[in-house]
Amino acid sequence: MRGVFICDFFQAIILGFWAGYTGLAMLAMEKLEFEKGGYTSYTYKARHSHALPDISTNHAVSPADAGHMNAMNLESSTLTWRDVSYTVTAKGKDITLLDGVNGYVKPGQLTALMGSSGAGKTTLLDALARRKTLGKLEGDIRVDGEPQTEGFKRISGYVEQMDVHNPESTVREALLFSARLRQPADVPEEQKRKDVERIIKLLELEDVADALIGTPAKGVGLSLEQRKRVTIGVELVARPRILFLDEPTSGLDAQASTTIVRVLRNLAQNGQAVLCTIHQPSANLFQSFDRLLLLVRGGKVVYFGDIGEDSRLLIDYFERQGADQCPPSANPAEFILDAIGAGTTTTVRSKRDWPKLWKESPEAKQTSQDLDELVEQSAPHDQDSKRQLKASREYAQPHWGQLKFVFARMIRSYWRLPEYNLGRVTFQIIVALIQGLTFFQLPNTARGIQNRVFVIYQTAVLGILIVNMVQPQFVTQRVWFQRETASGFYGWRPFAFSITTAEIPFAIVTASVFMPIFYYLTGLNREPSRAFFFWLIYVVFNLFVVSFGQMIAAIAPTVNWSRSYDQSLPFCDYGALLRCNDWISVNAKFLEILDVLD
Repeated sequence: MRGVFICDFFQAIILGFWAGYTGLAMLAMEKLEFEKGGYTSYTYKARHSHALPDISTNHAVSPADAGHMNAMNLESSTLTWRDVSYTVTAKGKDITLLDGVNGYVKPGQLTALMGSSGAGKTTLLDALARRKTLGKLEGDIRVDGEPQTEGFKRISGYVEQMDVHNPESTVREALLFSARLRQPADVPEEQKRKDVERIIKLLELEDVADALIGTPAKGVGLSLEQRKRVTIGVELVARPRILFLDEPTSGLDAQASTTIVRVLRNLAQNGQAVLCTIHQPSANLFQSFDRLLLLVRGGKVVYFGDIGEDSRLLIDYFERQGADQCPPSANPAEFILDAIGAGTTTTVRSKRDWPKLWKESPEAKQTSQDLDELVEQSAPHDQDSKRQLKASREYAQPHWGQLKFVFARMIRSYWRLPEYNLGRVTFQIIVALIQGLTFFQLPNTARGIQNRVFVIYQTAVLGILIVNMVQPQFVTQRVWFQRETASGFYGWRPFAFSITTAEIPFAIVTASVFMPIFYYLTGLNREPSRAFFFWLIYVVFNLFVVSFGQMIAAIAPTVNWSRSYDQSLPFCDYGALLRCNDWISVNAKFLEILDVLD
């Protein structure tokens, strides 16, 4: 009877904790607001004060800023592609996403890539940038007349549509991180820093150069337009010979879009080869482009060539092929999309076979001739240039160089996450107090020994809660890794080593906070050697559960998937607890079947 009474007593304690936690959670959900919207705050990491930037200022590119790109002495290349096709297999059927696409990008030209929804704009951009790992890619892609190699991503820049950045880095730190890892290892550090400062001035980011990039959803950090300029800057400091951009104006207002296109126009005027996908630009923005590659669904070419002054060359081609007359006040970009049946105002699909009309047009034949001439003219004639283009080395920095910079940024990121680190410390303190006061000063009796085993077992169960705290942070870091490794920053080994070892100092701190509270409240052996051994085991245990949680998160597609797996971990621990049958109430007898030691 006494054992049943003790078990019921502990059940009452557990129910009390549950009721208290539920009440606090309900109160917090009702009263606390964790995120604020409608404004952006800046957090600076600088040695001097800064004035807040005026985000309403019209960021026009001045003639003085135009010289910053010239000062970098950038090299540019010619990219040509002929008969590029891309096919994927879905449900046993082959689906063609690109069908015989021809085109080229030359230094000093800003080329637009447009088309209807599902036309394969981003697919073509990924294929040209060697970012496609699945499916079947066919065609002849050449850089300066030489076949494209695996090392192409080292000499190209890719601005993704989503601005994925480390929110705990400043603008200057993000650009310097890219320059250090993507410029050749033999380039002096001072030169890389100069390039970073020139890009900051070119993109007019001086006011926020020492501000944390932050997270827009939390109302902290840079605006969307500023983040887009940072994304472009991260690629420019790598000195790319060819710059790809995937809808850089997506999600921006008219003024911010104008700023971004002005930057691209300035880059092209300074000799940069730029290929940019864009979705229904305004007439003014469209006029900033030199050439247009237009696709329709199925990845077929409808037009490739110069746009002309006031888009006259483009309009003349479509009118000659049977399209309606373009009104003087119409937006040429919307006009051609409506003509091929891909516009927002289109009610019926065009009955003309625009891809066939293009293949039979003199403009298509001229494009084929231009490709032959460009391959011949742009081919490097010296052996050093050929060896440079054929370089198979995937990363600019050696393994130890990658590890040095990735680990330094990882430590800095963790240090700038007080809510994450203080949350873990606070959690350890609260749990240590609860366990220590629940099993306060256990006596050296048979029952006390049983309770000691139980309370030590409870510290192992806490690992599941630690895993739940670690996994969201790992998934966030994985997003940056996927973007950066695709751009040739570093490999997976430096990332895996850095994210694991960065947890070591924090595991030591949390274990050092938990141990004295828990150890001395429960009255465990106070001999220094025994206490030190307990602390050491708990540190190793913390490192184990952290790495175990990261392993689960690494193979999980989402945080929710990994957490659903975590819920099964407590059932693996039942066999580790020595139980006393007399203490188990009749209502809990069914739990005996979970004990694998029986």
